[in-house]
Amino acid sequence: FSVVHAALLRPLPYEEPDRLVMIWERNLSRGLGQSQVSPVTYCDWREQKHLFDKMAGWWYPQVNLTDTGGEPQRVRTVDVTDGFFDVLGARPMIGRGFQPGEDRPGGEPLAVIGHDLWRGRYNSDPNILGKAIALDGRSYSVIGVMSPGFNYPNATEVWCTLGWEPRQHNRNARFFEVVGRLKTRVTTQQAQAEMNALSTRIAQENPQSNKDWGAGVVSLRDQLVGDFRLALLVLSGAVGLVLVIACGNVANLLMARAGAREKEVAIRLAIGATRGRLLRQLLTESVLLALLGGVIGLLIAAWGADVLLKLNPVEIPRTGNLSVNAPILAFTLGVSLLTGLVFGVVPALHASRSDLNRTLKEGGRDSQTGGGPIRGALVIAELATAMILLVGAGLLFKSFMRLQRVDAGFNPANVMTFNLQLPFSSYRDWRQVSELYSGLIARLKSLPGVQSADAAGFLPLEGGWPTKFQIQGRPAAQGEEPVAQHRPVSEGYFQTMGIPMLGGRTF
Repeated sequence: FSVVHAALLRPLPYEEPDRLVMIWERNLSRGLGQSQVSPVTYCDWREQKHLFDKMAGWWYPQVNLTDTGGEPQRVRTVDVTDGFFDVLGARPMIGRGFQPGEDRPGGEPLAVIGHDLWRGRYNSDPNILGKAIALDGRSYSVIGVMSPGFNYPNATEVWCTLGWEPRQHNRNARFFEVVGRLKTRVTTQQAQAEMNALSTRIAQENPQSNKDWGAGVVSLRDQLVGDFRLALLVLSGAVGLVLVIACGNVANLLMARAGAREKEVAIRLAIGATRGRLLRQLLTESVLLALLGGVIGLLIAAWGADVLLKLNPVEIPRTGNLSVNAPILAFTLGVSLLTGLVFGVVPALHASRSDLNRTLKEGGRDSQTGGGPIRGALVIAELATAMILLVGAGLLFKSFMRLQRVDAGFNPANVMTFNLQLPFSSYRDWRQVSELYSGLIARLKSLPGVQSADAAGFLPLEGGWPTKFQIQGRPAAQGEEPVAQHRPVSEGYFQTMGIPMLGGRTF
């Protein structure tokens, strides 16, 4: 529940988060539900004042932080339009955000840095405002430090002014991401309908670049956790079934205990105790057991949530700082009380309704543990629930083993990768880039233990640059050319990656 609460239930840490949406372009002919946005199209969207209070866009330049005296560091950076922080309702902890017009060409390069970067690289320097940081050799003036925990989008560490005019780009260049704040009474469905109509008009005016392109409006919450929602809910359902099985076991134990206490209960009834009083006492005992179990569960959760995240192969959104907080305590208390009452009431009723005369006549003989049909029903329910869990776990394990055996088209054994980002300010010429990589590959090949080394623009299973192409003798109409993912690689790439050739030859 700690993970589910953090990812699905906890409100987004932004101002009126239910009004925040992400807007994507959609390629209707190729079935691409979410594609990055052309900056020119973003400018058209931004004019829809009847739908959106505010809108902002950004892109991800891969840059290096190269301050004097410090080790070069790759930082997650976004170049944003000036209204970025205003759309989210986010305020820097120190300093300010970007003001209107500061993202225009020719303006001073400005940056807002994240709290973790400020604390780690700059030792929480209180005088950081106004100082210069170097990103790929370009100097940016720091004007703000964001609050702890704010790292939108995608664990960003530095937010920079855009510095160029979006309308001056080509509509075919789609590399922007866009967030908007809906008007107070505008729903996501209404915004989607309006954006569909706008996309149709844009396509009619720009058929070469926007034919078959539409728009998609998605709530920011769904965008952040949508891919994980079903998995987390299924996991929660499985945990709930385990809880039911455990409570069924406890209920059976309580009924067996109640059978052993029949003589004690009969004596207390004989000397004047009411059934209501006995029922309250027995329920108190079961609730106390449940509360003790809840306390132990909290202790396990404090340790187990971190372990769960470390074992998880992917990063679950919004779970960076899991803790046993007030909602977790309230949930644990509620579940403990509910299970104590629900699974304690049947044993308590059974014990309080014992046959007084029969029990007292049995004298010192051992009473038979009671429950009969009720205990049998509990056992059947437990076995049925356990069977559901076992079948589900077996199917998941079988699926996992099949996925492990899927041929990915390359041999990943003993292959190590690293990513290198060259600063554009120092490597403006492709010849310089080629010489650097050629020298780097040659030096890597000379290292002990290295069998081969090569370079590629993208790793397997990643995307590439979408590139239109034509086949000789099969001309395609303009705007209907086939598209392929294009990846530049060095000459020994296929051998290094263990990619078999079906025909022809490698480079």
